[in-house]
Amino acid sequence: MIERSLDGRNFNAIGNVTATQSAVYSFMDNQPTKGNNFYRVRSLGNDGAAKYSNVAKVVFEQQSLISVYPNPIPDTRIGSLNLEGCVAGTYQVKAYNAAGQLMMSRTIQHNSLQTAHAITFGKQWAQGQYTLEVTGPTLSKTILKVLL
Repeated sequence: MIERSLDGRNFNAIGNVTATQSAVYSFMDNQPTKGNNFYRVRSLGNDGAAKYSNVAKVVFEQQSLISVYPNPIPDTRIGSLNLEGCVAGTYQVKAYNAAGQLMMSRTIQHNSLQTAHAITFGKQWAQGQYTLEVTGPTLSKTILKVLL
């Protein structure tokens, strides 16, 4: 069981990871709180006794939100890529059609003062669903579905 605390003392369960033969496990906290987050693993032995891992402290400075607005994109084929709360730096933006073909690739220089970047989808693009892949300066990827 994965537990989180905001003060390092009072922990609440936020998820489970099933034990396997592997010694490697992972868990993603999809709703961290801005500031200090403390994590630990609570495991149960065969005898039913609980054991706790060391506590790990993770500091989230700012929540980021990457989105496209409006979605669906209007007939003008111009939308806005919003990088709210994202770190400054170079972002790679790629768009793929439903067949997985690369339709667009561009680089955006983002600073913390500007949150919206105009993004143009070509007039020759067919109506339908596209996948927008945004890779940030820390190499984190966000995948968005965009409708034309």
